[in-house]
Amino acid sequence: MYPSGLVGMAHNPSPAARVKPVLAYELFAGDPKARYDWILKNATAIEYTPNPLDLDSARYQANPFLELGIPVRFHTRYPGWELGSADRLQAEEAFK
Repeated sequence: MYPSGLVGMAHNPSPAARVKPVLAYELFAGDPKARYDWILKNATAIEYTPNPLDLDSARYQANPFLELGIPVRFHTRYPGWELGSADRLQAEEAFK
């Protein structure tokens, strides 16, 4: 990384090469309120995993970040329910 925060400028001056890395905190729907509050106060970006059984709650948990201009990347990680599982039957079940 260069002092300006730009990556790759010395070798490739194209706009696509001027990417600023961002540290995103992981936030799961079931995280304790204290963790949620700390991340809301300190994060520059979040990677949010909603509760698959209560997807409507995602907007209530994500909107405060969006209102503050904090980028939110929605992500899902459900152990045993991964589409990319090496176990074909498990992956097939996750796809349903």
